[in-house]
Amino acid sequence: MKHIAALVALLVVTLFVKADEAPDTTAGEKVYFLCLGCHGDSPQHRPTGPHLFDLLGRQAGVLEGFSYSNALSESGIFWDERTLDEFIDNPAQRVPGTMMAVGVSNAKDRADLIEYLKTLLQR
Repeated sequence: MKHIAALVALLVVTLFVKADEAPDTTAGEKVYFLCLGCHGDSPQHRPTGPHLFDLLGRQAGVLEGFSYSNALSESGIFWDERTLDEFIDNPAQRVPGTMMAVGVSNAKDRADLIEYLKTLLQR
């Protein structure tokens, strides 16, 4: 019984420590490499998907020069930390019919990625 209590206590402490970890921009940049195949980090870098420069505060599905799914264009989403986190976790679940097929399921990786995306405002 003491072992179970000790394991539960360790689990609780671990959860609180992980929840308190600040998002890491450098780690987020590494996660961003997963996105570069489709999303550029500047208006000049234009692969198949829209660039993510100055993404926060932008409405989803409205950047000129890209073909968006009707689902994303009509979603009414404005990108902020919460909406990005929800979308990146599981794009097809958050916006059924979106063309974005790849998500980031790890919460820490998403937080790091969003922290990195915030730096793209400053370039």
